[in-house]
Amino acid sequence: MTSKNNNNPESPQSDSKKGHLWTYKELQAVLDEKDWLIYGDSVYNVRAFLPHHPGGELLIKHVLYTDVTDHLGKFHPKYVTEEKLPNYLMGKIDEKTFPPLRSRSKVA
Repeated sequence: MTSKNNNNPESPQSDSKKGHLWTYKELQAVLDEKDWLIYGDSVYNVRAFLPHHPGGELLIKHVLYTDVTDHLGKFHPKYVTEEKLPNYLMGKIDEKTFPPLRSRSKVA
């Protein structure tokens, strides 16, 4: 039996709620367990990736628990959102339960 390497940013710990529709209140309740961010209409737990971020952990920690849709589009190549980010998917967000999100672009 092969054990999963949870330190590898390409194979993060699986999240059993990937199809879950997350409310703002639910996400606030998991702050100790997950380092989440929002991209588009989805939420991602990037905790396993933090030590592997090429720009350093602090850059991601600065935007945790926020909508990073505009930020990722401006500062990252497309493969980050298309190939890397999906590895950390927790589920979709229930937008009607969130306070107004700061300026964000809709992801095509």
